Amino acid sequence: MEISREILLKLKTEVKVYYNSLKEVYCPFFSESIKFTSEGFYHIFYKNPFRPKERDKNSQFIRLKLFKLAPILLKKSATVQEYFCENRFVAVKFNKRKEKILKKIQYWGFIGIINDRKIKVIVKQTGEGEKKFWSIIPNWTTRKSHEDNKIITHAGDLESD
Repeated sequence: MEISREILLKLKTEVKVYYNSLKEVYCPFFSESIKFTSEGFYHIFYKNPFRPKERDKNSQFIRLKLFKLAPILLKKSATVQEYFCENRFVAVKFNKRKEKILKKIQYWGFIGIINDRKIKVIVKQTGEGEKKFWSIIPNWTTRKSHEDNKIITHAGDLESD
């Protein structure tokens, strides 16, 4: 199914208005609020902020259509289904210039069925910073890894998913 630019642009505008109205949502799992920043909205359209590669139009469309379910899932989530942690170089401003420093990056994946849609919402935390909405993806595919007999519900890179 090919999504027209006009339909995608109209949906993007509608979701952006809603997204900007959120600011934050309380999540029982963390006992604190999750922030909705421009990074999370940007990530709906691009896979990696350091190497911007635009997602295909169908992926953008699906994420935009599902986005209104993300705050609902976060408000109801008392358990986490996925967790990933890594150390990564992150650009930070230091004395009016950007430098890359090594920081701990944590991702939590919350999976749930909201309005008959199975979705996964990813929350990201960089260092000791705020927990932020990072992504929403349809979660209709699960595949079994032959290593350690694990069920994998993402591509393997929560930064990109």
